[in-house]
Amino acid sequence: DSSRTLRFPGKAVRLGDGALLVADTGHHRLVELAPGLDTVRRTIGGGRGLRDGTAEAARFAEPLGLALLPPAVADAVGYDLVVADSGNHALRGVRLADGAVTTVAGTGAQLRTRVAPGTTVSHATPLSTPWDVAWWDGRVVVAMAGCHQLWTFDPVAATLTVLLGTADEGLRDGGPGEAFFAQPSGLAADGDALWVADAESSALRTVDRAAGPRATTAVGQGLFDFGLRDGPAFGEPPALQHPLGVAMLPDG
Repeated sequence: DSSRTLRFPGKAVRLGDGALLVADTGHHRLVELAPGLDTVRRTIGGGRGLRDGTAEAARFAEPLGLALLPPAVADAVGYDLVVADSGNHALRGVRLADGAVTTVAGTGAQLRTRVAPGTTVSHATPLSTPWDVAWWDGRVVVAMAGCHQLWTFDPVAATLTVLLGTADEGLRDGGPGEAFFAQPSGLAADGDALWVADAESSALRTVDRAAGPRATTAVGQGLFDFGLRDGPAFGEPPALQHPLGVAMLPDG
């Protein structure tokens, strides 16, 4: 039964009642699984495209990242979940009560110009392969893999701001106008820190809010340095190869 199968699931978030909402990337849809994970409650979207509307009518293109909004923000904007709709170069909003989908940022076209760190643009600006999203520091952080940057999205103001990264592909630590990323693909918030799986540099990075913000490399040596090597995270260098996801354990 194809309605019960997943194909390259990109990310999952736990809902309030224990259900799991999964980005079923290869089927271009979202799937809600009951708490036992053995029953499909509903699907949202299905079939590749860029279309807003009801859960049945909506279309995605390789949805990957998912982020739940705080209840007060969700009440203000009318949707509960932000989806990194990577193939559409867009962010989509989903109202969980009925599954309605709205495009909240992006045009469906890919961004072709550089946007400097600190620049704020409207929600109608093209994006570039948003891979993951996470709620952090009062905004939705977007891993903008296609332009090697981290952006933020303000759902209430409907604006986006480039948080970190010059748009040069590489591995370099520093502040907004200094840091290089290389296809940032996974995000996990941890208080003042945001962890980033920086895929093409085979690195695990942190962004420190208190530092202004500033990117620091925890694991990773360079754009073409990768491998399978264990070691203490902050001692002799271990090695990863193209990490895509990162998550915080429940105990931190």
